[in-house]
Order: sequence, then structure tokens, then C-alpha cells
Amino acid sequence: EPVAELAATTGRAEAAQWHLGNLRVPGGRAEELAHAYRKEVTDRIALPDRVLTPQPPQVAPPDGGLIAGLHAAGRGQRPEAGARPDLERARRAVLERPAADEPWIALAAASPAPLLSARPELVRAVLLALISQDGTVEPVPDRLADWLSVREQ
Repeated sequence: EPVAELAATTGRAEAAQWHLGNLRVPGGRAEELAHAYRKEVTDRIALPDRVLTPQPPQVAPPDGGLIAGLHAAGRGQRPEAGARPDLERARRAVLERPAADEPWIALAAASPAPLLSARPELVRAVLLALISQDGTVEPVPDRLADWLSVREQ
């Protein structure tokens, strides 16, 4: 049903936005997980606890961003199809701007990977650690989220 799908998409986006703005990964844990990912560890791993560290919000895009568009679609002020994020475009945006919030919010809304809305701050921190370790962005962000989900104890 389109209404239920729009509500679920909006919920994933809002959850990701809150997590990215308020939670951080404890020091060193993202680097440990990045190392385990590079070594293709298949064992269960304890994911780090969440640390509440509110940050000043990043500047929203001029059109109000994805969440504003989803709410506008819910009010009938914008076509629903135009409000939904595209998965491939969201992945590319994350890889182009991995430290920015908005691409991660769009990816959480577009991807079925649950960890992208439940722990986007963790997935982003591990991806940034991978980039800093070797300077390349090899993993697809939602595949990294799936790997973390499977490893979780």
C-alpha cells in the first residue's frame, strides 16, 4: 500500500536523522570494525554501545531536504513518487559525501538494510574509518550495514 510505504520511508529517514545528529561511536571502535571488515571476519562481534552526543545540525539543503519532501507527499502537496529516494542515487551520494548527514538519511529511507535507520552513525563511522585507512571507498554502504548486522552479537 502506498500510504504504508510512504510512512515507513519517512520513519526510516527520521530515525536516521535523529541518530546521526545525536549519537556517536566510542573512540577506536569504528576503526576496529573497519579492520575486521577488511579482514573479512565472519565471527560475531559486539557492536559498540551508543553514546549520546548531540551535535549542531548540519545545514539542510535549500528545498528542505528529503524528510520535508516525504512529509509534503504525505500531505498531498507533492507527488509521492517524487518524494521517494532512489537507492542507487543515495548510495552514490554517500560515497561522494560520506561525512554529510543528508546522503545517509536518503540511503536509510531508500534501503531495506535495517541498520541504516537503527545505527546509521555506526555504519557512517565504520565507512569513514575504512576511507581513512586506505583512502578508498570500496564497500557499498548498505552492504557494510548488512555485514555489521550479521556480525552483531
